[in-house]
Amino acid sequence: MEITNESNENSSQNSLSYQTESLKRGFSKKKRKLVFYLILLIHFFNHLDHGAIDACNTYLMTELNLDHSDLGSVGSSVFLGLTFGASIAGYIFNYFTPKCIVSCSIILTSLSLYFLTQSNTLFYLCLCRFFCGFFQIFTLIYFPVWIDQFGIYEIRTIWLSYLQLNTASGTMIGYAIEAVCIKKFNNWRYGFYLQCILLLFSTVVFLLIPDKFLSRNYKRTNLTREFIKNNIKITPEFLKKNNIINYDKYTNINEISIYQIEEENETIKKFNYLETIKTLFKNKLYRTSLISICSILFIITGIEFWITDYMRKILKKEDSKIFISFSIICITSPTCGVLIGGYLIEN
Repeated sequence: MEITNESNENSSQNSLSYQTESLKRGFSKKKRKLVFYLILLIHFFNHLDHGAIDACNTYLMTELNLDHSDLGSVGSSVFLGLTFGASIAGYIFNYFTPKCIVSCSIILTSLSLYFLTQSNTLFYLCLCRFFCGFFQIFTLIYFPVWIDQFGIYEIRTIWLSYLQLNTASGTMIGYAIEAVCIKKFNNWRYGFYLQCILLLFSTVVFLLIPDKFLSRNYKRTNLTREFIKNNIKITPEFLKKNNIINYDKYTNINEISIYQIEEENETIKKFNYLETIKTLFKNKLYRTSLISICSILFIITGIEFWITDYMRKILKKEDSKIFISFSIICITSPTCGVLIGGYLIEN
């Protein structure tokens, strides 16, 4: 218990130091809120396809002559991509900036969605869904980390709750949008085209955010590498002029810069994914939480994916009633749960 309290205390101190560092960079609360709103939008747009694919599964079966096993393969491919992407995301974040990774992942997600609409075989459908999941995982990993590092300290838990809420609301709004496209235009592809446009637009806005608002080590690491490479003499005045933080703590700038780079490289070299996973599974709380979440998602995903087809073919309900009733149920339940849960944890 003492260890847990100590780690929580250290985490709080680190978070507060990040907050102080952010203020030094001119990252005010107002600016942080604006970045957070953009993150919410991207996270929301990123999940529209998860609902859209559920709404159009019957049309996919008819158009491409798929059976239920084939459709199950299409539905599970995205989760396979998410799992595979999560296993290598840590390595990628060590070598590239968050801005570069997130921007590229959103663009590639859009391309995967576009190619999905052009697919005419089961193999290409599964492949496109796999890559959708693979590229989406990078935003799923980075956005909670950004909130932990840059979120307003007093309401970080609430911000995380809103982010989690966007997963459910994005899925269900995607379901509703796809339902409208099918009902009004009789074309299941339009919902995915809309998502591609929204994602690309949000990427353009995301690229306008300065690097210093997205990564704590945005400038120091890159500059010190460049300085040493070009034999540039670094002085405290030079660092102050270029707005490099913590310059007042350095005694010998060049030596410490070199040490930091070597330490960074050693950390990357020593990073062992299997050892990390092994350590994680030794934690009883993690194992229990993992089993609970897997059980819940097993039920929710199964119902979400097959309910439309079941209500059409077994219950003989009209599409309009299916889309409206299921959208209302799935939007309101997660919304209430996330908001109430966030409030209870915060208080």
